[in-house]
Amino acid sequence: MELAESLGLPVDAINQAAAFFVEKCGYESSDLLVLKKGKHATIFRPSVNLFWRLKLGRLSESDALDCQHYLAYCAGQGDAVDRTKLKTDLARRLKQGGSAERVTRLKSLQKIAGP
Repeated sequence: MELAESLGLPVDAINQAAAFFVEKCGYESSDLLVLKKGKHATIFRPSVNLFWRLKLGRLSESDALDCQHYLAYCAGQGDAVDRTKLKTDLARRLKQGGSAERVTRLKSLQKIAGP
């Protein structure tokens, strides 16, 4: 919160509820990528796999776009992506079903997750 304030961001720009969802969906240390390391703190960003797991629960239209854009961003950063895990997560979500729109978005993500 102090970091946000020092950057001139409103403190409500920080989503403290995110920690709840990160813990709930489960993650490994390899899912946390260093974004910035300072003397007193380290700021992490999620791996593609963690990011997608966080988004696949709701998977609104904007969530699906976020997944696509984050995959492209991470590819540009040279991040390792476990495409097998992505496809496994997607297949599990497809089995759960849902609205036609949600299924369409899941299938669209399957295509970009790779062969």
